[in-house]
Amino acid sequence: MSNPVRPIRPSDETTLAPAAAATPHASPTPSGWLSSGASAPGTLELGSVLAERYRITGFVGRGGMGDVYRAEDLRLGQTVGLKFLPEAVATDPQRLAMFHNEVRIARQVAHRNVCRVYDIGEADGRIFLTMEFVDGEDLATLLRRIGRLPSDKALEIARQLCAGLAAAHDLGVLHRDLKPANIMLDNDGRVRITDFGLAGVAGEITDITSGTPGYMSPEQLTGRGVSTRSDLYSLGLVLAEVFTGKRVFDAKNVAQLLRMHDDGPQLTTSASHDLNPVVERVLLRCLERDPLQRPGSALAVSASLPGGDPLAAALAAGETPSREMVANAGHREALSVARGLAALGAIVVLLLAMVAVQERVSVVNRVPFPKPPAVLEDRAKAMLGQFGYTDPPLDSSASFFYTGQYVRYASGALPSATRWDALATGRVPVIGFWYRTSPRPLVPYDYEEPVPTIQDPPLTVPGMTTVGLDTEGRLIEFHAVPPQQEDANAPAPAEGASTEGTSSAAAGATPPPDWSRLFQAADLPLSAFTPATPVWTPHVYADARAAWLGTSPDLPGVPLRVEAASYRGRPVYFQVIGPWAGPPRTSGPTPQSRLQAWTQMFAQIGIALVMGITALVTYRNLKARRGDRIGALRAAGVTALLSLTAGALAAKHYPDFNVEMLRFVTQLGQTLFVALMLWMFYMVFEPAVRRFWPEGLIAWSRLLGCDWRDPLIGRDVLAGIIAGLIWGILTSAPLQWASLLGREAAAPRSLAVLSLQGVLAHISIMLMNVLFAMSAAFLIILVYALLRRAIRNRWLVVPLTTVVLTLGVYPDLELSIPPSWLSIGMPLLFSAILLTVLLRFGLFALVVTMAVGNMTSFAPLTFNLRAWFAPMSLITIGVVLTLALAGYYAARGGQPLFGRLLDE
Repeated sequence: MSNPVRPIRPSDETTLAPAAAATPHASPTPSGWLSSGASAPGTLELGSVLAERYRITGFVGRGGMGDVYRAEDLRLGQTVGLKFLPEAVATDPQRLAMFHNEVRIARQVAHRNVCRVYDIGEADGRIFLTMEFVDGEDLATLLRRIGRLPSDKALEIARQLCAGLAAAHDLGVLHRDLKPANIMLDNDGRVRITDFGLAGVAGEITDITSGTPGYMSPEQLTGRGVSTRSDLYSLGLVLAEVFTGKRVFDAKNVAQLLRMHDDGPQLTTSASHDLNPVVERVLLRCLERDPLQRPGSALAVSASLPGGDPLAAALAAGETPSREMVANAGHREALSVARGLAALGAIVVLLLAMVAVQERVSVVNRVPFPKPPAVLEDRAKAMLGQFGYTDPPLDSSASFFYTGQYVRYASGALPSATRWDALATGRVPVIGFWYRTSPRPLVPYDYEEPVPTIQDPPLTVPGMTTVGLDTEGRLIEFHAVPPQQEDANAPAPAEGASTEGTSSAAAGATPPPDWSRLFQAADLPLSAFTPATPVWTPHVYADARAAWLGTSPDLPGVPLRVEAASYRGRPVYFQVIGPWAGPPRTSGPTPQSRLQAWTQMFAQIGIALVMGITALVTYRNLKARRGDRIGALRAAGVTALLSLTAGALAAKHYPDFNVEMLRFVTQLGQTLFVALMLWMFYMVFEPAVRRFWPEGLIAWSRLLGCDWRDPLIGRDVLAGIIAGLIWGILTSAPLQWASLLGREAAAPRSLAVLSLQGVLAHISIMLMNVLFAMSAAFLIILVYALLRRAIRNRWLVVPLTTVVLTLGVYPDLELSIPPSWLSIGMPLLFSAILLTVLLRFGLFALVVTMAVGNMTSFAPLTFNLRAWFAPMSLITIGVVLTLALAGYYAARGGQPLFGRLLDE
């Protein structure tokens, strides 16, 4: 246990003695030489008791800053080391401050490969330090005694030394005097880093050049600064001496040492031994003159050594590996060309299969979709002019909408073989288009909505209109708000118009509206409908109402009701109503089965419990300084960026600063809440997973470190895309499976209708899919971590987690899959796929899986490149293929992309 001599400046021509003389170290005590009653070579008598607690049992050695004794702690009954300051040094304020600094710094580091420092004491005016007693010898003595160490022993020492140094660096502590004389090996061969007399906290060190010149980095030797990478340079020098048996820079003075630094390190070994090339590369990286070219951490050095598995070593020692250790663990070998190309081929095949499935089940491919939004909007404007609404609006908005009315009706009332035939006519309300105008800005009351909806803002302002069209551009619904104040001189409404729209006008009365224009807009023959008594009341006030019964020429045998109303001769309401329609303003929630009610109640209780437990565990982890705070902040930052970008791309913007600011603040608040929740989830599961299953976070930790070209990240991208496409195919066509089994015809699959609004809106949906994937993946691994913490048996945790995930998705699938075994089996399969990806590849692969699966499941995919929504389909396919190519590029790890395939 040694201490450095006075600081040596590079400008000095001081002669550099051998390491043992330059820094006096504690000489090893021969086993058994101390006996009861023997006198110690130091100044203290053997057997004397200090501070009524420590009995001196032996003299260990004498260093530059004092004598070291072995003593027995009478209070705790254990052996400790006592390090005394010389009387002359104790009166030197600078040296005394260094002594106190050693205790202050060293006490922060608690690791099995660091010599523990306990406290400072004083006896008879002498100051001493109590520390862990290491029964062994220092590395410098060992190397002088036996020379070069065997390769396996050198690797073992190197890994332990890296682990101890990493523990100090994790706390921001720089050793600054790492050398063989300050490294002890106990009788069990375990490494202990000692002597933190020159240690300091990164960013707070001013006496840069203090230390042992022969083991300094170039930047420390020349006074340019010190960092963790300076310690790594010293680590490289020590490891080079361990592996070769020789000092790298055996200089006689500082000037010669500086010249050697300029010439670069020379690693030489004895003639009978060759240095392992892998070890040599690691050492030369540590000894790079540019600090940025050195490894990122001591754990990176350990992971780069042959056969290194720092995670297994940390877990075996009962320790929680740091994020840096996790990031540097695992393999970094390039994926073979054969496997990489096979993965790309599988992705192409699965992507084509995904498009084929969407062609069969997606609503945009099952319902006629000939007209793009601009054409439908122009058609709605023309209708408004025909109905007498010619005043230019101040604001307007349009969008597609999806409704499940017909799907629910057909599933329960129509024969399986023919229930979906009506989709080809475009008459049934599965997907449609609405266009709204207003004399005021159409600002949604729900500020979380990025754009106005068909019902938000409500239809209350005079002059507001709403036109609903099917995908062929035929009128299915019309609403208009009449003036709030009547004109007293205006003609009265026609008599009898309140029951039938065909009565003649009374003298001086407003003539009834021309209902034929609305029937013509709906592409329905008025002559085929008979008048009836109105039963549906309009949203707005009307002074005349009318109704008709008939059938559609496209839907023979299907009864239709048409309801209409007018005010002062101008239509304010028109609606085509089929047997599938229910009053939207009075209908209650969809009836639930008992199983659905129980599962939803279970989900709500579970969410409340998870939120409470998450908040409690987050608080405890913060208090205990557990968890990767930097990683959590980066994940939360990415979440916020995705949310704000997606919201900005999809949102409707207004020329009103107050409105824009209010909507932005609302969006920001929602974004911060989601980011906070993900931050809390991360702070809960990350330390737990890192403790019992760090392999699941390796690729994720490397991603957070911006190591984009890491082969493991590339492998997980490829695996995640493949799993995501498989998962997407299965979840996109649950009824398709029933149809193939002859149990049920396939119903149309809904999609994110916002994707049909244009490229920017589609990109917004894709970004939201990535955000959802992160949130869902965090929640899945959080559930797994909580169950794993509560239940130690991993084989029980896996099926239990699968069941919990299944209960979360079961209510969404029960109504769409009548066979009960499919209703249960398919969600179990979906959950099992996600959990398999998580356990086999880790968190990052699960995020990719869910992002790709959702991105392709709800996108308007098609093989028909002439379809107006084909650009959105091509964007989705292009993003997946680009991601796959980027994954292959990263998986090759800098190796030739096609290996020797292209060699002549």
